[in-house]
Amino acid sequence: MLNRLSRFKKYRGGRTVVVKGDVRAIRRRLFEYMWRRVLLARGNVVSFTLRKIKRALGVEEDRDAGAEIRAVLEALAKRGLLEVDRRGRAPRYAVRRGSRLWRALAGGAEQAEALLEDGG
Repeated sequence: MLNRLSRFKKYRGGRTVVVKGDVRAIRRRLFEYMWRRVLLARGNVVSFTLRKIKRALGVEEDRDAGAEIRAVLEALAKRGLLEVDRRGRAPRYAVRRGSRLWRALAGGAEQAEALLEDGG
């Protein structure tokens, strides 16, 4: 079954990979991933690492996609929309229920993406 993101993907060696250079597609998929996580949240905090996101998006081997995802997450953190815990080996990003980003994500991935574009 094809989903609406299929036009942003290509298949390589049995794995789904985002087409390199398609930054908008990567951002869109990142915000849709975060939107799904917020919708399915059972607690007050949703947290994730860059590795979990890359695995969920199917871009584990794509360094450009990883750099773009990291840049978006850091931009959200810099604006105070996303919390970052840097105590471990890899930073853990978190969204809390009631925060501006959580409310934007609850309204849809497009609304959260607009929050980033508007400058927070």
